[in-house]
Amino acid sequence: PHVCMGIEMCFLPADFFFLGLWGNGIGDSGAIAIGKSLETNESLTNLNLRNNNIQDTGAGAIHDAIRGNKMSALVTLDLDDNDIDQTLLNDIDALLRRNR
Repeated sequence: PHVCMGIEMCFLPADFFFLGLWGNGIGDSGAIAIGKSLETNESLTNLNLRNNNIQDTGAGAIHDAIRGNKMSALVTLDLDDNDIDQTLLNDIDALLRRNR
């Protein structure tokens, strides 16, 4: 199945465990769309968003989605090679440790 049909209509199927979108240049708008999907997703364990031009706005949306989803299974999130504040990355890592 398609994961994104236009970045605003991004969804993560319930049976996805790994999603690799490294190097796709999704930027903050794509990260925000993925964050929306993470608000309710309970199966995704690994997400690779390395090198996607994501900044604090997009990473913040992902952070908020993980924090708000108490059923999140996400334990690995690769955000390397983006322009995200280290404090925000540390906060995201703490949320992922909660899921382990």
